[in-house]
Amino acid sequence: MGAKPSLRDLSVLMKQAPQYQKELSRYSAHFSIAESCMTIFNKHVSQLCAVEQVPFIITRLITRLVAVAIARLIIVIITRLIIMTLVVITIN
Repeated sequence: MGAKPSLRDLSVLMKQAPQYQKELSRYSAHFSIAESCMTIFNKHVSQLCAVEQVPFIITRLITRLVAVAIARLIIVIITRLIIMTLVVITIN
């Protein structure tokens, strides 16, 4: 009995078989297209990530603006209450 053929030997035999040449060229074409798409994707993925972050950034900004507006409103209310209290104390 001879030695078992290695995986590499089988690969070489398949590549040489005429019925697999057409199939191999199709796989090669598909792989090439997929590789090109991945290159384009990797080139622009940072821009996609930046766009994806926009809603989160806007939400944080609105939350901070609302917090500031509420804080200012509270200051105005407290100031008016103090003024009203001083007026009442002064009148009495």
